[in-house]
Amino acid sequence: MAILAMHHPPVPVGHHVMDRFGLRNADDLAELIHTHDNIAGVFTGHVHSALATTYAGVPLIGAPGIASTMRLGSRTDPIADPNAMPGLAVHTIDGTTISTVFHYLSPSAL
Repeated sequence: MAILAMHHPPVPVGHHVMDRFGLRNADDLAELIHTHDNIAGVFTGHVHSALATTYAGVPLIGAPGIASTMRLGSRTDPIADPNAMPGLAVHTIDGTTISTVFHYLSPSAL
């Protein structure tokens, strides 16, 4: 079983600025996933926001930002939310099952 981890997401995330920086060869990646039955999922960065969807038939998960949080929404301005709490994703993988819990730091932890 394999997990693919990458920085730029292969899917649009819902913000006109961030979507310009998605994976350029997403179709090639989808073909790779379809031809290898041992890929259980894709973890992506760059979104700085909790994100869960499917891509090429497998789970695709993005995590909140630990330094900044992106505000999703097509024309949201500013793109980063300076008041959002930093967060992270903890993944548990059991066979081909991926369980993800998103955690956010409380203001008292900062």
